[in-house]
Amino acid sequence: MTMYRGYLSERNKIFFRRTPMSHEKTNLPNWTGLLGWSTKYHDGTSASQLGPMDGERRNWLENALKAAFDGVEDPFKLMHKAVNEILDGKISAGLDLLDYTSDFPDCADELDKIGALVVLLNLVKSSDENVVRRALEVLNMYLPNNQRVQLAAQLKYHALEIFKAVGSRFRGNDEVIHSSLSAIGSLIRNVDSLEKDFVRENNISFLVDAALESNFEQTVQKSVGIVCFLYDRHDLSSNLIEIENLARSIYSRRGTIFKDDSIQFWEIAARLSHVRGISPSISEMFRQRLAWIMARRVTERNDYSEEFQILSSSS
Repeated sequence: MTMYRGYLSERNKIFFRRTPMSHEKTNLPNWTGLLGWSTKYHDGTSASQLGPMDGERRNWLENALKAAFDGVEDPFKLMHKAVNEILDGKISAGLDLLDYTSDFPDCADELDKIGALVVLLNLVKSSDENVVRRALEVLNMYLPNNQRVQLAAQLKYHALEIFKAVGSRFRGNDEVIHSSLSAIGSLIRNVDSLEKDFVRENNISFLVDAALESNFEQTVQKSVGIVCFLYDRHDLSSNLIEIENLARSIYSRRGTIFKDDSIQFWEIAARLSHVRGISPSISEMFRQRLAWIMARRVTERNDYSEEFQILSSSS
């Protein structure tokens, strides 16, 4: 401690040395002195004191490293184990392992190589809603923003048709349908060729129908979110009438699946309004909602900032 204080004392004496100026004397940092002090005590400026490691220390270090790395599981081995578990009928355990490995970098790139991608897609074809929902959840962890997996899933295994078929098999099961719509978004999003194919094959109608048939708020939000995302990036002129019908349906269901003060309702309404323009009655609704927000957002805890921005641009 005494030596450390000596270092600081010497450093401070050098660093704040009075430096003469052309017109006055003032205390300014002496950067040259500080550099000299730093290099004087910097590691490596003197001859190395290191020597050969004796056998006892070497054994201790090797054992310590072995103990540390023995506890680290290889995520790629776990992925292989997961596939084997699923093929052996231990579906839940296998899906849990694939869920776990999704957090590791590079594991997504291995998904198709080890056969896990096709195994997951086959599980989505199951008649067991719990298996289907869980498999979709795991796929939603691997697909987003990974073009290699997205392209393999669609071009090799026709994943879109598999995801779309979930809605007809589990009609009325909004949680499973919501998971399948999430998977569709994860599959095509930010892969231009897949987005274009999706639009060209008239799948916008599929999304609109999914929203119109559902009374589950999250399902409607997911469908509309994908539609609006694609509208901003591609030509949906052939689907404008359908989208306008979707907007009318959502407005008419205000107060049913959406509460009157639902932030989600107003965000969806504002996004859809950009697609087809705003009628006077809808514009008046937006103005009233903006006035309501302005009167309450200071006193309430709810965060209306995103909705406020969307509605402001629409009204």
